Amino acid sequence: MTSGKLRRVVLPSLDRRVARATMQINSPTPMQDVYLSRADVDAQWVVVSNPSGQDVDLSGYTLTDEAGTRVFRFPRGYVILAGEETTLWCAPGAPTFHSKNLVARYLLWTHEDGSLSSAPFYDPNDSLHEAILLDPYLNEVASLQISSTGHKTFRVLGSQSLLFALARPRTASYVFARYRNVTSDASTITNFVAILFTPLIELGRLFLLFLLLLQVLWTPATSNPRLLVFGFACDVAARIGCLCIRNAALASLMAQMSVAVDQFHVVCVYLALEQAYPTSAAIFRSLLTTELAVNLVGIAGAGAHRVTKHSRWHPMHTAIEAQIYHHPLVAAGCYLGKEALLFLLLLKASLMAPSLLLDFIMYLCVPLFCVSTAITVARGTTVALHVVDLSLARLRSRCEY
Repeated sequence: MTSGKLRRVVLPSLDRRVARATMQINSPTPMQDVYLSRADVDAQWVVVSNPSGQDVDLSGYTLTDEAGTRVFRFPRGYVILAGEETTLWCAPGAPTFHSKNLVARYLLWTHEDGSLSSAPFYDPNDSLHEAILLDPYLNEVASLQISSTGHKTFRVLGSQSLLFALARPRTASYVFARYRNVTSDASTITNFVAILFTPLIELGRLFLLFLLLLQVLWTPATSNPRLLVFGFACDVAARIGCLCIRNAALASLMAQMSVAVDQFHVVCVYLALEQAYPTSAAIFRSLLTTELAVNLVGIAGAGAHRVTKHSRWHPMHTAIEAQIYHHPLVAAGCYLGKEALLFLLLLKASLMAPSLLLDFIMYLCVPLFCVSTAITVARGTTVALHVVDLSLARLRSRCEY
């Protein structure tokens, strides 16, 4: 998981786009990872390139759009040789398709029954055209975004490291000439605005949480739970701001900053609940300790180069991530229900005469709270198991030498 996916409130569709922003190629880069090198919106084709020095087996890989409504599964055993590329024709069954255009290595988009697809992959009416390459574990390996004006943005998984631009040219033993200077088109004014205001929005969220904490510790009776609503609005606004940042390092830094503020948010909320409900203080303290622990494990594991060891993931982690990926609205609903319950608990404590409607809504949110908390704990546990597994593997390899 990238830092863009380690959020306290999981909004899968938005978080995936934030994580994608941390993968952007914003300066001339010698490519060494499989990526989407070219695409044609009118002709409906996408080129998958392998600039590395090793053959890449695309068994289990898929190509999809932003909404996940159009999915192409690469044939089992399909290999792209080192330095080679293949063109995927997305609508070979359309009347406008001509077989004379087929050159070099290519694949034709077919249905499960073997018939050629005639539905367009790119909708000409869209303002942004997105093609996403997923590995067998549903991790976004690469993507290519093309705007209606032709502006291209390349993204690869390895670029999320802050040292990517410096380290790759030095470590690359050989780079195929045509993949030497891959870069996205120049950024627009929105990039400057996002870089200027997104950190300020996140600082505003931090200030609101700090203000709530001071109210809880000094004057609990006057604490204002509505600060949580304003804080959540700042959270969503900051995520949207990250989408406009065209520098992978800055987008990654902003995502990490947001994750850090999330941990402070957890502390503030549960401390406030402890003060509001003294008889249940032990329960809220246990929830605080558990969530903070699993969140910190996830943060520690995110920088442990775990993305290169997908095959060693615990099956539970793969299953959880697959469900979140395929059912983003359900996952988002559970986490939003959890936030609603925490807010309503604080709101109820501040009201002189809580209504029955408020209690009814809170009871409806309890199952969502349980499911979202279970997902958070399960994700953190599987990350811990994965880190331990990698550590033991390194230890065994050292002992063998």
